[in-house]
Amino acid sequence: MVTPLKSPWTTPSGLALLALRETAALPLTLAIHLAAVMAFFLTMPYGKFAHGIYRVAALLKFAIEKRLPNRLRLGSE
Repeated sequence: MVTPLKSPWTTPSGLALLALRETAALPLTLAIHLAAVMAFFLTMPYGKFAHGIYRVAALLKFAIEKRLPNRLRLGSE
């Protein structure tokens, strides 16, 4: 099962990196792992993780707007 904070490729490539760290395959394994991590960070804003960031931003915007004076004066007659 893939959790919202993990890519399905980063854990296996990280473990392979650890297992192959003293071999000639290290540069290739490192390149694959770094590509997987970069792909994860590039796609993170479009996943479930972004919902938390958007929710915090919406709450912050609401709190700021709530403190501003009501310029429309609707219902204040």
